[in-house]
This record gives sequence, C-alpha cells and structure tokens, in this order.
Amino acid sequence: MTSFIYLNGNRVKTDFPLRPVFYGDGVFETFRCKGDLPVYLNKHLDRLKHGADLLSIPYPQTNSIIEYISTAYQNSGIQDANLKICLLPVGDNIFYEKPSDVSILISVRQIDNTACNYSICLSSHKRNQNSVLNTVKSMNYLEKILARREAIEKGFDDAVVVNLNNEITETSSSNIFWIRGKGLYTPSVNCGLLPGITREVVIDLMKELGYQINERRFGLSYMLNSDFVFLTNSITGTIFVNRINDLKMPESDENYKKIKEALREKLEWL
Repeated sequence: MTSFIYLNGNRVKTDFPLRPVFYGDGVFETFRCKGDLPVYLNKHLDRLKHGADLLSIPYPQTNSIIEYISTAYQNSGIQDANLKICLLPVGDNIFYEKPSDVSILISVRQIDNTACNYSICLSSHKRNQNSVLNTVKSMNYLEKILARREAIEKGFDDAVVVNLNNEITETSSSNIFWIRGKGLYTPSVNCGLLPGITREVVIDLMKELGYQINERRFGLSYMLNSDFVFLTNSITGTIFVNRINDLKMPESDENYKKIKEALREKLEWL
C-alpha cells in the first residue's frame, strides 16, 4: 500500500519504525549496568520476549540482543548506567496488521541516585486489573505518565495506583513492599501489576532472611499500618518511603538497611 509520511516537511522512508509513534506498539526493558551487564539479564530478556510474542513482534536472536546491549554499554564509557532496550516493530502502518520486522533501539545514560525522603500519594487514575497488557512493558506509557505527573504536581515523588477494586497495584515505576514484624507484604500479580524482576529477587531474598511472604490483595490501609514501606525497581534497587499522602511513615531502621544491602549483594552492585 502506497503511503507518504513527512516529518518537519521532509519525507520519511517507509521502513522507518512508525508503529510505535502511531500506536505505542513496541516493548522495552530497563536495567542497571554497573561495571558489567546485570546478573538477571536473562530474566529481563525473557520478559521482553513475552511482550514481543503477545504483540506479534518478531523477536531477534537472544545472542544478537546481548551483543547490541554489551556494545552500547561499553561504547558509552558510562560505568554506572541506566540502559533501556526497545523493540520497535516495522511493517504496515494499518493498526491491526502484524509487523513484519523489528528494529532495536538502545539508550544508555548515567545513573542519578538522588532518591531520598521519597513520598508517594494515591493516584486518581485506576488500573484495570483484567487487562492483558499489565504484564507487558509496552511503549504505551500513558497511564504511568499521567500518574507520575499528577503526583509531582501535588508535591510528591510518585503515585500509588489502585485497581478498579481499590486494591494496591504498584507505583508508576516501582513495585511496592511493606514490613510488619517478620512479615513481608506485597500486592498479588492478580491485582494488575507488572511483575518486576527485582520484585521476584526481593521475594526470594526475604525468604532467605526468614520473613513470611504475604502476597495477596490489599487496600491502602494495610500499607499505612506497617513498620516501613519500600519500593523496588531494576534501576534503584530499593527506595525507602517516608510519606504516603499526608501521613509521615516510620523512619528507616536497621532492618531496612539490611534488606537494602542484601539486595545490592544479590544484584552485585558492589
């Protein structure tokens, strides 16, 4: 089918990956490279493939992807890097057609670890817990953008998103945990959250540390009545939460510090 695409007055080649621009079609993974490729890179690539398969995006050879990642990281000269890899589908720009090829986009930027005194608020935007896309890191990030912008405009760092049943899911970029005694609490994947790689590592780690894992459906009040709350993602590891809405949470203690350091050892962020 003949089509003409122009960008700032200049015609764009028809093989340019326009589907991500038009429809948010595409998947990505973000992780931290600190001196080397991440320990759990294969888990990230497994999730990348899951998303690609769901969206019928051709998946490149894993060895080729790792080579692209390694080359981009080494050439950047950045020792502690936030690396993002995107699979951009190429093909017919009719929205329902399946892509015929894929382009690999990689960005590498310096890590900025300045998160402290982290505050979160309840988002007014709710998650559909039944959406098939909840387990996919897709290029369509609009829900998360709206949640984070709303939080920042209110003077917070991030937002807690609940589902249509008012159950906690996650923040715009992190999974949520809280501690009560020797119990670790976190929302179930069935609530409509993205099962993070670091989330999985933390659950296994906490079992090793002797904590009882409680992975269920929770309303916001469960989290507010806790010893402390922390967030996890593949860039920062853990983030301590000191305020939720207008409630000041307990201060960081030795238990949190032990969890934080134990996770850093697991991730080999030495």
